[in-house]
Amino acid sequence: MIGCKSDGHLSIWERSFPRPMGIARNGSGTVWLGTQQHLWRFENYMDGPDEKKDALFVPISSHLTGDVDVHDIQVAPDGSPYFVVTRFNCLATIDDRHSFVPIQLPPFIDRLAAED
Repeated sequence: MIGCKSDGHLSIWERSFPRPMGIARNGSGTVWLGTQQHLWRFENYMDGPDEKKDALFVPISSHLTGDVDVHDIQVAPDGSPYFVVTRFNCLATIDDRHSFVPIQLPPFIDRLAAED
């Protein structure tokens, strides 16, 4: 995470995730991060900036997607994530029963298959 300290100097906080490929933030303080096999949801737990931080993102949930290459995440108005699953050539979202749920295939793709 990169931010600015109250004195104007750069603040950097590093955390390692395996193969991060997509990130999105909505206006309410939620950050989604797509990694090698998970889609992580972080929430900002700060009410407002203080002298050391302007946000504190805490991991709240992780959805197991498997090794499907999650890219280009967008957050829908209802807060659900939409993302590109490049291994299966589709636009997808999540639900409680599946690693991902295909929403749309490009017109030149004739079937859902693990063929990046």
